[in-house]
Amino acid sequence: MTLSRGQLIPVVLVTLAILLPGAVKAQGNCCSCSFDGTNCSACCYVDQTASCDVDISGSVLFCSCACEPIGGIGGGGGGGCALTKSSHTIVMSENGGAKLAGYQLGFGLLHPGTRREGSFNFEEWALVSSAGAVLRASTGKFAGRVQNEAERFRPRGKGASPSTVLVIEDADHPHNSREIPVPTVAPIDFDAGLPVSLAGQEMWFRAEVGEDGVIDQMILLNIPEDLVSGKDLVEGSLNGRLRERLSLRYADERRHRVVVFGLVRANTEGHLVMTRSHVLLPKCCCYGRRCV
Repeated sequence: MTLSRGQLIPVVLVTLAILLPGAVKAQGNCCSCSFDGTNCSACCYVDQTASCDVDISGSVLFCSCACEPIGGIGGGGGGGCALTKSSHTIVMSENGGAKLAGYQLGFGLLHPGTRREGSFNFEEWALVSSAGAVLRASTGKFAGRVQNEAERFRPRGKGASPSTVLVIEDADHPHNSREIPVPTVAPIDFDAGLPVSLAGQEMWFRAEVGEDGVIDQMILLNIPEDLVSGKDLVEGSLNGRLRERLSLRYADERRHRVVVFGLVRANTEGHLVMTRSHVLLPKCCCYGRRCV
């Protein structure tokens, strides 16, 4: 039997409700939700918390799925962003890639921010000098926490220029049904027009890339002392050129907002070459959403 277009549309919607639970949540046909009882399991993944919510009229109930337990600080109404997330401490240095720190700060993560795709809980970071000083940090509170333990993190190796270590506090991401492969960063090497005297100097950067591939933010975390007098000009120029050359390599079609930390080094030809990179997935504040 051949279905007409009018008959086909309801069939497609029902099929979507079965294959993609929650995808057509507005129709409310993937679970039962009443004042006498709730069964929202059909709407949610196994690692989400199901709940029954009342609409604005106060009379219609619908199923909702949350990535964080309902309740807690702030009542969970802020999408889980008011809940402190468990975290781990990562260190990056000029002599090695990102690795789990031997000393864990145990800071916990509560650094919410709103972006085009929704709300996220972002990492904290701090740049520590060889003298044990915090040069710059994501927040004053995290700067103070790292400064108290700076001796544990400061670089001790000798190099052509004073070295630094980047300390990152990242959210724990327990394995779940929405886990995606973390993308990698394509190599960066471009002529920055830097003088030979700066060969060996290094600069850290932080960038945010939306799930649509658009680079929203690019900041330099430190500027070599020889360029401090022209800091605004240098920062603006290098930001733009780094932004143009930063690209990610994805394992499949799945996407997520990412944070990229990188270290670029000046060579004798005046080029900036990326020598270290690390990609993080900020944790979604995903009340009612399915995300990492």
